[in-house]
Amino acid sequence: MISLSKNEAPTAGAAVTISVGTAGVDHDGVTYSSRVGTFRAVAASAPSQLPSISSIVQQLAEALPGRRALPC
Repeated sequence: MISLSKNEAPTAGAAVTISVGTAGVDHDGVTYSSRVGTFRAVAASAPSQLPSISSIVQQLAEALPGRRALPC
């Protein structure tokens, strides 16, 4: 199991833990707004060097044998 976590500490039971940023904090992103009832774009409030989950998933997908284009 691979854990994508905002914490730097290893995740129990995971073979690998990768630290990722939080949308709207570490990098620009899209989050769900319960106030509006839909998704909304959010700007990074405290930009950091932590990667986004989508960039890590893309890199993992590209490293797999027999890789294909991701659906989104």
